Amino acid sequence: MILATFLYGGIVLMFLAAGMFIYGVHMFTYRGQFSTWEKDIGEFSFLFWLPTLLSGLISTMISISIRNSIGRKAGRKQPEGTKDL
Repeated sequence: MILATFLYGGIVLMFLAAGMFIYGVHMFTYRGQFSTWEKDIGEFSFLFWLPTLLSGLISTMISISIRNSIGRKAGRKQPEGTKDL
């Protein structure tokens, strides 16, 4: 259950980072009148889209690798006389 939360949370963070990047670029390239809070949101979105993307990728990769390692341990047979570490 926790691994699924990390996996789906990481995927959502990656989509959020893409949206932040698009909104940040849009705010920097558009010439028009915006309120100060819209300008601030655009600046922070453009500033933090890469850390958000990296945290989503790391969360997704960790959950996938843990899920694969648990699956391998559950499905493998050990030779007789050996111990699992």
